[in-house]
Amino acid sequence: MERRITGPFADILKNDRDLFNLKFNHASRSDRSLNGNDFFDHLTGIVAPLVNLVAGFPNANAKKLACSLYDLSLALFAQGCFGKNPVYPEVLRAWKELFPSVPQFLAEEPETLPAAISNALINLTTEKSGKQLLWLDIMKGLAPLCSDTDTFLNAGKTAAWRCGMAHYREGALEAAKSLSPQIFARVIGLSGSIDSAKTRDVLKNLIKDPWYYPFPLKKNNDKSLAIVAVGGGFQGFGGPFITPPSAKKIKNMLYLYDDEEYRVLHADIFGATLHRAGKGVPKGRSYSDKSFKIGTDGIVCKGNIKKKFPKLAGFSSAVSTSDTLVVCLPGSHRVFLVAFIMGVDNSL
Repeated sequence: MERRITGPFADILKNDRDLFNLKFNHASRSDRSLNGNDFFDHLTGIVAPLVNLVAGFPNANAKKLACSLYDLSLALFAQGCFGKNPVYPEVLRAWKELFPSVPQFLAEEPETLPAAISNALINLTTEKSGKQLLWLDIMKGLAPLCSDTDTFLNAGKTAAWRCGMAHYREGALEAAKSLSPQIFARVIGLSGSIDSAKTRDVLKNLIKDPWYYPFPLKKNNDKSLAIVAVGGGFQGFGGPFITPPSAKKIKNMLYLYDDEEYRVLHADIFGATLHRAGKGVPKGRSYSDKSFKIGTDGIVCKGNIKKKFPKLAGFSSAVSTSDTLVVCLPGSHRVFLVAFIMGVDNSL
């Protein structure tokens, strides 16, 4: 069966054929793997239906959307999002499943929205959060609840944080303030009856305590010291460190560094991320908050709360903020995070 592009998208391509061909030829010179048949299949099966769907909305600029999706498609083909054996298959899934559910938002923001959603899924995959599909499911569920694109995008920022992007915490919490109780509950994953008072309390607690657990607990509501995350790893096995790392706290930022470079650490109840920050050792004197203390025997104290963690005995370096203790061990590429948290299994 002959493949054909029809509808408004076909007219747009026809009217600016030379420009679109020029863009494709330029991209194919930069990306030798770009296949004309694969790209045409993508235009036929994904882009054309989206443009034709949005063209029917009042005040929609179908040409602007067509150009945006065409250009973005070329860029995403180069990144391995489309074509055979995509590196980021969730991006393709978003274009197939999420985009058709928000045609009104594509009409409002034909350039911003497709790029924002695609970048979010690429970043979630790159950070190895393992929660790309959760983010996608959250966003599909939000589509009928959001009245405008700004709300949808703010919900997306908050959802990305909830799905493990700890470095988004500050911006996500700010964005969450603008969300309705129903949308906020959907993003965070709250269940049961939802009202403004409940969501306001949850948001306030999340802002106050990065290790606040917003979900119902199956066991107990008691807070205790616990190893809340184990990160790092040897670079040869896909981790970030070439040698066992050390930790520093400069101002209120946590850093981990090996023999080559240093990274900034962000961590809270939803995840932990490490991002390259520079070569060598971070400059500045390391100041550890006095809220936590750890002995060579692995006993951690926070105020009058004390707990022994045998695996942390003989640590090589440790620093803390008021809410998180970071511990490095000699000969280990792993990093351990300890916090005072509610209802967590201490088996880590």
